Amino acid sequence: RQRVNQELKAMEREEIIRIEPGGLVVLERAALMRISEADA
Repeated sequence: RQRVNQELKAMEREEIIRIEPGGLVVLERAALMRISEADA
């Protein structure tokens, strides 16, 4: 869980996502897709 939180915070700093109390908002879908493809 700690590792997931670290990754989410990193993506938030890079403005790929925004973390909100109810969940998260994808700001840069293309960047998120590149990350997911690189980790596959």
